[in-house]
Amino acid sequence: MDAVSVYLLKPIARRQDALDPRKRLVRYEVRDGRELVGELYVAQGAPETPRWLRYFEGAVQPLPSLSNQTASAVLLMNRGEHLFAIPFGYGRHFLRSGAWVEGFGLRVTLNSIDPASIRSLERKTFDALSRLTRTQTAREGTAAELGVDSEQDLLRAITGRSTDARLGSRVTGGDALVVAAPARVHELPARLAHFHARYREKRYRESFAWVDHIAAVKDPRTIAALDEAVVARLRAGD
Repeated sequence: MDAVSVYLLKPIARRQDALDPRKRLVRYEVRDGRELVGELYVAQGAPETPRWLRYFEGAVQPLPSLSNQTASAVLLMNRGEHLFAIPFGYGRHFLRSGAWVEGFGLRVTLNSIDPASIRSLERKTFDALSRLTRTQTAREGTAAELGVDSEQDLLRAITGRSTDARLGSRVTGGDALVVAAPARVHELPARLAHFHARYREKRYRESFAWVDHIAAVKDPRTIAALDEAVVARLRAGD
């Protein structure tokens, strides 16, 4: 594997509460010797014929017998009191909506890159028409050089050159942190503790303080509460 995506999960009573209950998953224990270090939840799809093969029906005789089978998984792993999710394949879709901490990877990345070394970023601009833009450059630059408006843009994800050797040479962050994968799964717990320590730092405010000006609300419960507040004000004529 070249890279892994890491999500920090919100506090929950049980690990299973982070998973989408509609998914049929099989649980496997992940151990380092006798110590239980995580739980791997796997779903394997049934073999199916590729849709593109239908294009050749009647034109190729005999039609080859082909099938695809996809297997995805998500690893749940504690480090201290914090729970992390590391998906494989389409494993991110096994997580319950709103289960992860929004902007975890973005914060770690902003705390860990040279502010003049940005290679790509994704931003949402709020003007007459809300626009989602992804910008990628051939050379490193600052956020301003990549066209970010600190007064109107919501930064959603960013990629830059890492100043932290434990995160690799390049790091990407949005809701998830995307970093070079360790050689063995047993190396993950120590890495997760380091990621969380970087998340808690405030050094990003030296060069990226403007990212705190606008924030997206993604938690379904918070969105519902805000929607109710808007409806109440509309009804009151406020």
